[in-house]
Amino acid sequence: MMNKFKWAMLLAVLIISGCEKAENLESSVNSRWSGITGQNLEKSYNYFSPGYKATETIESYKLRIATAQINLRWKKGQFVSADCEEETVCKVKVLLDYEYTFPKRSLGGVEVQTNLFENWIKLDNKWYFVPKDK
Repeated sequence: MMNKFKWAMLLAVLIISGCEKAENLESSVNSRWSGITGQNLEKSYNYFSPGYKATETIESYKLRIATAQINLRWKKGQFVSADCEEETVCKVKVLLDYEYTFPKRSLGGVEVQTNLFENWIKLDNKWYFVPKDK
């Protein structure tokens, strides 16, 4: 009987740690960028902080992304590191791969890899992206 109890406890720990890992900062950042690069904008929009969502609707977000993608195609965004002031406030470094096509198509395009920095906060045990002021 004790052996079954140990297995049940081990299984519970694995399930709980799997849930926590799914909500960690790195996976949240990567998931948001996979939504952007995979054209699943609803997925990426869900990572905006509740306060930001009060100022931008999903429709205006989709329009803003479509406008940005006239000459730009994000290919991959990958978490690199985080500098956290507290456990719930972090500046995240993201490695971004994208392709830029010049407005004059005859000039072609260029593949670019750059670092960018994002602000993230943790509310109710979930990480949210907080865009910089415009």
